[in-house]
Amino acid sequence: MLIEMFGQTVAYSDAFAIATLIVLEGALSVDNALVLGLLANRLPPEQRKKALTYGLVGAFVFRFSAIAVASFLLAYPIVKLLGGGYLLYIAVKLPAPDRGGWRESLFPFTRTPRRHARGS
Repeated sequence: MLIEMFGQTVAYSDAFAIATLIVLEGALSVDNALVLGLLANRLPPEQRKKALTYGLVGAFVFRFSAIAVASFLLAYPIVKLLGGGYLLYIAVKLPAPDRGGWRESLFPFTRTPRRHARGS
């Protein structure tokens, strides 16, 4: 059986996928709240409430903005093709040994210390 909702046709068989997305969204929200709470805990007590409020509002604004931009961009097949190609590129290159700092240029914040030969 099909349900018409928000201009989309949804089948009952899609319920598992939708439930999985809801659980993942909840897990990510808890993770964000935990990190925000840990960071706000370092502030003086009078600034904590303001920091938590700004952080939560900022997280929601960013999330809805990112969803809006993604849904706009995914209307173009070339964006899907480029995104898929980039994911394939990462999937092939990431397991390969790092030669010449490839990972450092792709992921600049995850640099690993270089190992030097003994006696040099």
